[in-house]
Amino acid sequence: MSQQIPGQTKQGLLCAFGAFVIWGTNPLFFKLIKQVSVYEIIAHRILWMVVILFGLMFITRRFAHLKPYITDKRMVGMMLVTALLVSTNWLVFTWAVTHDRVLHTSMGYFINPLVNVLLGMLFLREKLRVGQAISVALATIGVLYMIVQNGTLPWVAIALPLSFGMYGFLRKKIPIDAFNGLMMEGMTLVPFALGYLIYLQTQDSLSFTQEGLGTKGLLMCCGVVSIVPLMLFTAGV
Repeated sequence: MSQQIPGQTKQGLLCAFGAFVIWGTNPLFFKLIKQVSVYEIIAHRILWMVVILFGLMFITRRFAHLKPYITDKRMVGMMLVTALLVSTNWLVFTWAVTHDRVLHTSMGYFINPLVNVLLGMLFLREKLRVGQAISVALATIGVLYMIVQNGTLPWVAIALPLSFGMYGFLRKKIPIDAFNGLMMEGMTLVPFALGYLIYLQTQDSLSFTQEGLGTKGLLMCCGVVSIVPLMLFTAGV
């Protein structure tokens, strides 16, 4: 394993910290559009994420940087897997927030670092220092306490850390930068998102066309809410 440069470590920690701060405040945002169906929200997250990324690629002229990745069948296959994992995570999170299960999502993201540690130890052969082991032990005790207090471990609190833990693990192993990786994930998902939105429109049940300007603006902002923390997280890992 290569030696990590102290500056890189600091930057990685700051990026990861920023990502989790944004994710921690995301429930406040999604509460504002809880009247929209979960599946439509996910479709808008994917669609507007891709629109913004394409705009950034056009401005910065990064299309040539993406070409080697989209012509690599193995890379496309791996990015499809990570896209499915992150979209599953989004679906579970959005459903939980819009159905008043925010505490369950909090429990899930509290468990998430423990899943990351377990994956790192099992598959990356990383070892914990004494201080890190104590931190993990305290977090584990905290999780067990929450489970006892709640009386059970909600499925949301299981699905979130498992899907995102595997996502983070695979993104760490895949040799692609944060921007191009997110672009490829969006490109693999956007046909499904567009297809679903078109289907809703044919059924006259598309909230984007029926709600006011405020809801329209919030749905378009789903792209920013999706891009920024994911970019920070993947840069961090």
